[in-house]
Amino acid sequence: MFLDMDGTLVDIADRPDGIAISPDLGALLDDLLDRTDGRTAIVSGRDTATLKGFLPGFRGVMVGSHGAERRGGGLPDVTSELPSDFGCIRKVLRTYADHRDGVLYEEKPYSAALHFRQAPDAMPGVERFLEAFVADWEGLTLHRAKMALEIMLSDVSKGRAVADLHSLWGDGTTPIAIGDDRTDEGMLRYAVERGGIGVKVGDGPTAASCRLSTPREVRALLRDWLDDGGHRP
Repeated sequence: MFLDMDGTLVDIADRPDGIAISPDLGALLDDLLDRTDGRTAIVSGRDTATLKGFLPGFRGVMVGSHGAERRGGGLPDVTSELPSDFGCIRKVLRTYADHRDGVLYEEKPYSAALHFRQAPDAMPGVERFLEAFVADWEGLTLHRAKMALEIMLSDVSKGRAVADLHSLWGDGTTPIAIGDDRTDEGMLRYAVERGGIGVKVGDGPTAASCRLSTPREVRALLRDWLDDGGHRP
């Protein structure tokens, strides 16, 4: 079981630190870990330290920073290194956010992001600038998320992390991946191609085999699956 966090298990908030954790989420994840013999992973764009802060009791694998960080599961903790001059990129994004109302800067161990949920009109122009800006740095890419732009390593992905974990856990297992954003498409596609299930949360084109509308529906589906004995949903 490979589960994205924001927009999948919890609703997206106006600020990255503003998400609300459902009171039943901890128990749900514990039950999933028990039912899957520990083969349940949170696969997120957030860094693993932040994930741990939101889910302090989670005993499973955490994949953070879109796959650059991995906690548990027997895989290397870090898969890549940032360019030595990445601090320049952080400074540019931080300075831009400091001078634009409603634009929020988020610094992560292996990326840097701007959030536009409170200033959506500013996003298109900044996107064009960052596209040209990142083109000068080898090994970096610009990720377009829901009301956010993130400069991240181009050689990491959630799909690759899920493939590594699934290989470790055994080819006889059936992968189920659930996510809502573009960076989730790699793991959704992987699950479908391996005979499993990919679930897209929300609108937009997808490689997933089925779709849900909200994180609340995701939690309900997982609970129903558990109550049904853990058979194929």
